[in-house]
Amino acid sequence: MSQVTKSTQGSRLPSQVRKIGAALALGFGLAASAGAATINAGLVSGALNTLEDQDREAYIDANTDGVISVGDVFIGVVRIDNFLPSGSPSANQVYGIISNQITGFTPNGGRQYVHLGETTAAGYTMLDLTGNANCVGALVCAYDRAIPFSQNLITAPTGPGMLDMISMVTSEGTLRIAAGLGTAGDTYLTADVVSAFGVGSPNATFTLAPTSVQFGNFGGGLDVLYNNTNFIYADSVLTLDTLTGFHTTQIGIANGAFRGMVGDGREAIFGNVAGAPQCTVLVAGVPTPRTCGFVTDADFFVDPIRVPEPGSLALLGAGLVGLVGLRRRSTKA
Repeated sequence: MSQVTKSTQGSRLPSQVRKIGAALALGFGLAASAGAATINAGLVSGALNTLEDQDREAYIDANTDGVISVGDVFIGVVRIDNFLPSGSPSANQVYGIISNQITGFTPNGGRQYVHLGETTAAGYTMLDLTGNANCVGALVCAYDRAIPFSQNLITAPTGPGMLDMISMVTSEGTLRIAAGLGTAGDTYLTADVVSAFGVGSPNATFTLAPTSVQFGNFGGGLDVLYNNTNFIYADSVLTLDTLTGFHTTQIGIANGAFRGMVGDGREAIFGNVAGAPQCTVLVAGVPTPRTCGFVTDADFFVDPIRVPEPGSLALLGAGLVGLVGLRRRSTKA
């Protein structure tokens, strides 16, 4: 009788193990699929990932001199549209906040290389905009949420201005990544612009440029300054700075093109930074402030390595404990 009982329990063991294995697999599957368009779920470990974006930026004439000059600031919102190679659309669940300012320029014939760095102008630093100390020193801070944000800030914003857009992202989303110029001499952000939009040019040009006209491009390589994702980002992305050559950084920015924002019907919303001096135009010979900015498209590149999530580790641990318990019961029987 005891042999029959032992044999019966022994035959149950694989079934019980299979059930636990199925539960574990289901648990891991749910963990992987939940919020499928968030940063963690969109990235593929061990591969070069491309995050395609669209963004809107507002120009701020920080020193109120009426021209594009060193110290002037650009702030805006970036919407990540797609993750490749996973093919996951963001479904309006991933946004970035950006802030940078002109730190210098290098003439290049009829063009300029404009150097961009961390914003230090009061009111427009990343800390000022996000209220999050983890964004100190960053040029971009990425947020996501498990469901779409309440507004689509690229195609259907309700306004009324850029600061409100930024507030929506920071209040509804969770900060995942802060990135900036962490390594001197290695990281960079540079724009190659036509002379009409270079340093020393009247900033009124921003108010006249239609979205169909591209007036510059940009690229960069950034370090991860803060990371609240389930990935490790190492110096593994090859980037090219036109001035200083190749670099290996944690985040690459390429295929960046920027153009005007006139004619798309959203200039008043995306150019509006309440209380800020922006572009200056002449109205009946009188210098008059105007809201202004531009739109850009770019690709972010990362080569991440996934690390176990605490929740997954706990689930795996519970499964292993269950297997040990079953094994002990089988042995005693």
